[in-house]
Amino acid sequence: MLEASSNFFQGGAVAAQVKSASYAEEAARSKVNTVYLDVLDQLRTTRENIENKQRQIQVLSERQATTVRIRELYQEQYKLGTRSVLDLLNAEMAIHAANNELETARYDIYNSLVQFIQTTGRTRQAYQLNHLSIQGFEVQP
Repeated sequence: MLEASSNFFQGGAVAAQVKSASYAEEAARSKVNTVYLDVLDQLRTTRENIENKQRQIQVLSERQATTVRIRELYQEQYKLGTRSVLDLLNAEMAIHAANNELETARYDIYNSLVQFIQTTGRTRQAYQLNHLSIQGFEVQP
């Protein structure tokens, strides 16, 4: 003997649950899509920052070479008596400022590369942490 029971009159509760689940699924997909677009935007921005800093480094390298050449010219002019010691000191300060800006741009590139690696989720691979034992615990991929 086969026996089955069902409540046919649930007042539309099943349809409401199906509709609610459908809306929840749509909301979850929308959230996933939003996060995906945010990640793409971060990657694009990071890549553009790296490219801009690379161009900036070219300009800063030229500036650095120019400031070194200016210092050499000022030294020659100082020997001839047409430049003051203050001019030589200013030239040295310009060289150090150019070096500082160049190193700051390099640091910014390294920082952007770290952000790129982190955003793509490849931190463990990039730093070779998979299957590495740290204080007795193995890092799993």
